[in-house]
Amino acid sequence: AAIFSRVGLATHLPARMQPLRSFQMVYEVMMLMLGAYVGEHWASRRTWRWITLLVVLGGIMFAVQRITFPASACLEMPWRAPTNPWAQAFLWSREHTPESALFALDSQYITHDGEDAQSFRALAERSALPDYSKDGGEAADTPELTDAWVRGESAQAGLETIGDKARIAALENLGTTWAIFERTTETSWHCPYINDAVKVCQLPHLLRDRADDSQLHGSVATPPVRMKSSP
Repeated sequence: AAIFSRVGLATHLPARMQPLRSFQMVYEVMMLMLGAYVGEHWASRRTWRWITLLVVLGGIMFAVQRITFPASACLEMPWRAPTNPWAQAFLWSREHTPESALFALDSQYITHDGEDAQSFRALAERSALPDYSKDGGEAADTPELTDAWVRGESAQAGLETIGDKARIAALENLGTTWAIFERTTETSWHCPYINDAVKVCQLPHLLRDRADDSQLHGSVATPPVRMKSSP
């Protein structure tokens, strides 16, 4: 995983092909076989060995989890509000934006510090322009999505480092109505929600009205780019 999943390396391509998803059943069978082998030849009927094995494996998994996702709670419950600020912003978006809203985020937002691989679409239940890694894998598996992925991902590349004028130029033909930036991103757009890490902002009225008009009257503007997460 450390070799193939690092963004920016040539070896990142196999990760975008999502081999864990494609060969899920193969890996599950391999883990069952490994567990059966350990149980038969090492742990056998010795209770203390089973306890030791579970404690060691559980400790390793817990340590890796805390290192990988430091800004999120170790145990999350449906009735408890999330502690991750990105997740909080995504939930606010679900409660305070229309279902037809189309969001833009930096194309590599999921790798930002503190984001902890929180999925915007899953939490916000809103559409978003394609991101670099997750939707890039979808496009690799489904070639007919490639054009939509390239347009959406390119429009969001470096979205937090450019100025408002450049953002409008990139997003104006994609039907985008909202955007999520890191808190430190400079923008004059109206941002009704801001927390310690991120802010949720509305695109300027002129741009949003233009997107609505293009959808209602069939102008030559590029159709909105919407990609839904697969199950």
